[in-house]
Amino acid sequence: MPHRRKASKPTSVRMRAHRIPPNVLGDSSASATATAALPVMDPSTSGVLPAVPNLERYTPKSSTAKSVPLPALPTSRVALAAIIAAAVLVLFALGALNPFSTPQSGKAYSALSIENPSPHAESSTPAAIWKQGTTPHLYSDDPDWADIPFGASTIGLSGSSATALAMVHVCETGETEVTPVEIAKWANENNAASTSLEAIDEVLTNGAAAFGLKASPLEATAIAIRQSVASGHPVTVVLNQGSVSPVASAVVVTGVDQDSRLVVNDPSSSENTARSWSFDEVLDNAHALYSYVRA
Repeated sequence: MPHRRKASKPTSVRMRAHRIPPNVLGDSSASATATAALPVMDPSTSGVLPAVPNLERYTPKSSTAKSVPLPALPTSRVALAAIIAAAVLVLFALGALNPFSTPQSGKAYSALSIENPSPHAESSTPAAIWKQGTTPHLYSDDPDWADIPFGASTIGLSGSSATALAMVHVCETGETEVTPVEIAKWANENNAASTSLEAIDEVLTNGAAAFGLKASPLEATAIAIRQSVASGHPVTVVLNQGSVSPVASAVVVTGVDQDSRLVVNDPSSSENTARSWSFDEVLDNAHALYSYVRA
């Protein structure tokens, strides 16, 4: 019979001892070398290892770095007021830089808006260069006649009719003797020195006749205005109260520009004189229009 070897008995397997740092074991006084026996596996068993000895888990030491405290917020009233002022300045700056905000480079003026007559930006056209066929820029608040009486007021405050007629007179005659002063004197003597619509009509019609001009009522249409100014005759327009001034006033239409807008001399405002006007701005607010020729 063949020779059978006897089954060998299971032997214990012992691993070499490992050096384990003392701090892992949690005992600073422990020996530098400690032997930890690993479990023995029996081939006849199911192969499941016994539980590993319970070792104390290593916990790293907490950091000793100190946190830097945040600076305390100001609490005094002075500091609070400074913060509010700075915030307001920032808001103003953002508004100035906002590309959708209203441009600041210029101001839009509407003939339908109500505004007080503003001081003229430049003086009236000097009498030395007045000439026939050209309508000068004359302003009621010119220092040469602003304080001249005009009814219960002055030319500077209420004399747009006298100043408008003076501009038309220069264009039609070229004479320099008739200024707002002479026309205001006539208005005072004839009970026409006021800002009522009737008084303005009186100055622009009968007042014009007194100084050698014939005034003709003009139909309130764009064609009528174009025909008159194209013939070299300016048109005076009586504007209703609240159009360009808190009171009724008179302006002079002198031409039509390349954009088909009206060139208007407003004796109460150099700003209105500098801009162009649409036909609607004039016609929608007109009480009456007059064209002139020399009588």
